[in-house]
Amino acid sequence: MGMFLTIDESCSSPLDFSKEVITMPGGLQQNARRAGMSPSLILLVEEDADTRMMMKYLLEIWNYQVIEAENDDEVFRMAIHYRPDVILLSLNAKKTERFAASRRMREVPTLEQAVIIFVSGHSDEKTRDAALASGGNDYLVKPIDFGVLEKTLENHLKVNVKSKETTTVGKFL
Repeated sequence: MGMFLTIDESCSSPLDFSKEVITMPGGLQQNARRAGMSPSLILLVEEDADTRMMMKYLLEIWNYQVIEAENDDEVFRMAIHYRPDVILLSLNAKKTERFAASRRMREVPTLEQAVIIFVSGHSDEKTRDAALASGGNDYLVKPIDFGVLEKTLENHLKVNVKSKETTTVGKFL
């Protein structure tokens, strides 16, 4: 029997999932997602509303939970609060701010396991290297090949679950 999340459309916050998920203490909510008990949560950061809407729709078809941020002010606050499994971070004209946000998130213990994937229209090696050096796990170039995006997410989430399991087992030995 699977675990289902319900969204109460009368709630004050569009992110008010069932109380069992939101009220889990510490990292239990994140651990439940990583153990496959609920869909992985993706924080989608994209300024362009049309691109964000299309990406969200596609990710939801692939059975991911998606929360959205459209600017740098929301990214860090939402990442801390919701502890996403993946952060899809679009690079815009303010590349250096996004790199700084990635470095800042890597300093937070509850976000150290989060996968950060930069999505950019810049295909040059210098930008890619800077993104990865700032804490990014991967770098995809726009226009996005959706097959590559899907495989990238699957690969990173499998690696992340195995990393978490190894860490947990190691603590008990």
